[in-house]
Amino acid sequence: MGFSPSPTQVPPTPHPLESAKGPSPSEMLILSRSSKLRLLEGTLRRHLPETLPVLGAMMTINHGNPAGYEVLVDSWPEFKAVLTRPHRE
Repeated sequence: MGFSPSPTQVPPTPHPLESAKGPSPSEMLILSRSSKLRLLEGTLRRHLPETLPVLGAMMTINHGNPAGYEVLVDSWPEFKAVLTRPHRE
């Protein structure tokens, strides 16, 4: 006779798309202080090559920001997600 665990003993398996979801941009923090943006850039540099695409955007923003982008993170200072988007008017 096989053992059949009750649903409370086995954690539910999340749907693959649900586990890939992160915070929505409305739930994220906007980094506007240059000191935080520089700190973020330094953190991204320490985790190369995985962070290269985001680091390139951060360098552009920190060294002139000609397109007027803003930077959003899921939490600060321990972030897991970084977004850049055109600055909202």
